[in-house]
Amino acid sequence: MPRMPLRPQSILIPRVPTKSFPRLGRHSSSNSSSSSSSSSTSSSTSSSHPPPNDHEIPFRELTGSERHRFFWISILPTWGPIVVIGSAVFLTMQMTRAHLAHERFKGEILTEIRALEAELRTFHETSAARVLAELEAQEEEARVVFAGVAKYGKHWSGLTDSSPEAGAAQPKEGEDQSKINTARFRAWWSRFQGR
Repeated sequence: MPRMPLRPQSILIPRVPTKSFPRLGRHSSSNSSSSSSSSSTSSSTSSSHPPPNDHEIPFRELTGSERHRFFWISILPTWGPIVVIGSAVFLTMQMTRAHLAHERFKGEILTEIRALEAELRTFHETSAARVLAELEAQEEEARVVFAGVAKYGKHWSGLTDSSPEAGAAQPKEGEDQSKINTARFRAWWSRFQGR
């Protein structure tokens, strides 16, 4: 049956198992009586307080290198997995946080780009509609002018003559308005009689 340790082993102060050695008395046993008495004493002592097979040396009794080595031997099995798991969780949280920040920044940039594209599209549509309205207005004006010319062209063609005589009768600077009107009337009358 395994024996329980005398006191629980601490994590920070490990104890080193070593082999137990028999304790020697001050005087060596020279005869059988002393050996028998010592054996009886040891048997009585062992019956009352059985010596453990493994004796634990306190941490403070170790040397510098052994203390350092056994300190890490006792710490790493307990705290090593905790440190590794904590580091993995921390790195995972940081990566998740960075990914979420990147996605949020990307979403904001895409929203701004879509808003600018919508404004540009609206501007182009408004400009095209305004230019088209101006062209339609100009076309309507030109249609009205052409209709007026077609309607009153024959009437004005009789008063307007492109013959050399009519060209000679064009107004000059300093002439009287009545002479100009008379010359135009005569040219028109001569054309009318020529028909």
